[in-house]
Amino acid sequence: GGIVFKRACKHRSVIRPVTRDISSVVLARPLFASGAEALALFELSHRTAQPNAARHRGSMWSSGASSALRRTVTTDERRKFFESVELSPTGRRLLTDRRAPFEHFYLKNLLLSACHAAAFTAAPALAAATPGPEADDEDELLDWDKLAEELKDFKQRALAMLIRVLGCTSLKRVLEAACVRHCATPTADALLKDAAKSAVRKAARHGRLGAGRRMVETAALSSGLGYLSNWLVEEACFGAQYIRERRRDPSAEAAHRRKWKRQSANAVLGYGAAYALATVGMALGTVVKPGWGTIVGGAAGDLVGILLL
Repeated sequence: GGIVFKRACKHRSVIRPVTRDISSVVLARPLFASGAEALALFELSHRTAQPNAARHRGSMWSSGASSALRRTVTTDERRKFFESVELSPTGRRLLTDRRAPFEHFYLKNLLLSACHAAAFTAAPALAAATPGPEADDEDELLDWDKLAEELKDFKQRALAMLIRVLGCTSLKRVLEAACVRHCATPTADALLKDAAKSAVRKAARHGRLGAGRRMVETAALSSGLGYLSNWLVEEACFGAQYIRERRRDPSAEAAHRRKWKRQSANAVLGYGAAYALATVGMALGTVVKPGWGTIVGGAAGDLVGILLL
């Protein structure tokens, strides 16, 4: 019985809780009656110690076969970063929609960002190469020569747009972390909420019309950090352009400053209009189709706002 007990205790994952539970029995009984009794006692103690062993492996430094300390990160510890112990009035854990800090650098998200940058870079060129309403019916749909001229430096501009998109997303993650750290948990949850997921949850509780009406406030709060980060990156680009032009032509500093102010004012008006129309678009899209309709409505409102101003 003693040999079986020693062999059983070689399981490193449960040795501490098992030895603690069996030690009292060993002290009370110097020898086991039989090997079968020792195995039965070990299995019973192992079942009762499983929760303690799992908690021990997930929250403490554990030693492996080489006796080297190593840190093991479990699902519970990862969940602590994205979820709060507080509950919303509907029973949902707060901060469940929070995204990982570097999730936008994953391969799938990088590909989506690259497609986004390519589309935004090619859209002005396609608009410039499209004939106006005064063109003849026999003309082609696109002026291919002008399109080739517009896309002459497409790679450089698309790369710059990709860097800008990643910079906006990275700044947004920093702002989200600051909200979680310095704001109340319900406030941070409202600012970090996923609008599409929230629309689906609201539609399940209140129906499409009720969800669309409630999505106005949710969309306004959840998209605020995104537009703020975009505006800050835009202002940083304008500032860098102003500094470069001033160094290139110091005599026209006043003109460069006026240009910077005009660009900043247009950016404020443009992002303000896009923010307001995207909020309304997400609410209307939720009435049509919660989830995908919310995303499409927000994108349409954002695009209309940018094109108007």
